[in-house]
Parts: sequence; structure tokens; C-alpha cells
Amino acid sequence: MRWLWLIGGLVLVAAAVVVLWIGLEKADQLFSVIGGSAGVVGLAASIHGLRAVLSSSPPAGGRNDNTVSGSVILGPNTQIGSVGGNVQLPPAYRPDGGQDSA
Repeated sequence: MRWLWLIGGLVLVAAAVVVLWIGLEKADQLFSVIGGSAGVVGLAASIHGLRAVLSSSPPAGGRNDNTVSGSVILGPNTQIGSVGGNVQLPPAYRPDGGQDSA
């Protein structure tokens, strides 16, 4: 974490040197271009990441390893692939509406 502060401080010092070296008006134009370019690169990276997630295929063979065993589930959960052992659901989330079949 300390290295982040060091990098941030170095960036601020570098920006101050640029402002003093080329003047405030030209530095403003330069940093506007740098900021806009960083925004475009960030947008492209986020679109690439989103496309990679959306185009990923499910696990081979349709296998699901989300198994719950010996647990108490307190709320809705749509990630359970299979249930084994003693799993308890609250009445509102039980398929039979909480009615005991006894």
C-alpha cells in the first residue's frame, strides 16, 4: 500500500514539473489529451472484459460443481447445483411453501 502513495506522489511531482516547464495553458491542453486518452483506453478495456465474460461458454459437459451439504440456507440462492446431506431451507424458500409432508 505504501508503494501506491509513492507512485501517486511521483505523479504529482511530475505533473508540477510539466506545468512549470511548459506553462499552465499548454500543460492544461496536454493533460486534457492524456485524460481523454486514458478514458478511451479504460472504456475499451471494460468493453473487452464485458465481451469476454458474455462470450464465455459454460463448463464442459454441463457439469455443475456447486454442491451444498450439511448447511442452513437463510435466503434465496440460485447457485446451488446439487444438494447432499442435511440442508435446511426456511419455509418461505422451500418448494412446498413450508408445508411438512408428514
